[in-house]
Amino acid sequence: ASLFLRKYNEEALPLLSELGVKTAEVFLTTFSEYAAEFAKTVAENKGDISVNSVHILNTQFEPQLFNAHPRAKTDAFSWLGRVLDGANVLQAPYYTFHGTARIKRAARSGENDNFPKMLEGFREISAFCQRKGVALCLENVEWATYNRPGVFKYLSSEIPELRGVLDIKQARISEYPYETYLSEMGEKLAYAHVSDVD
Repeated sequence: ASLFLRKYNEEALPLLSELGVKTAEVFLTTFSEYAAEFAKTVAENKGDISVNSVHILNTQFEPQLFNAHPRAKTDAFSWLGRVLDGANVLQAPYYTFHGTARIKRAARSGENDNFPKMLEGFREISAFCQRKGVALCLENVEWATYNRPGVFKYLSSEIPELRGVLDIKQARISEYPYETYLSEMGEKLAYAHVSDVD
């Protein structure tokens, strides 16, 4: 993501490797990159970097994983399967997940959150990831499912294998201290997206 629109993934990883970076997340950007074939190209060019996670342009299909429409949901899981196949090729143990998009103002407040329904979807998605050998990691994102403290605590208490991704920039945007998210994730923290404004 640091080199977005400056280098493609297959170019960015060798550059980062030359600079001495040891670990990186691969930010897949579009449907043609959601495939094991593309992951093989990236893997062949990654140098000495260990890929710890894959991340997608989340609004492309993640919200549809919760869709009540069977065809939309089936298609979304098909795309998730392709992404996870790519994660396996890259030997990435984690998948960075945003979940639903809180587009409407009322959704951002969380007042209408249906946690039992949300939990049902997360259980299904997490189990799917587990079958593919990749851990589902929920990232705090101001405009998505985990947009405030408390969401991760609830979901992870019911889904023990769920892990967390701390995004410092997104914590700043949400106007909650990143330490609050960090404390909530605790030992379930998988990794962090670092951001330093100064």
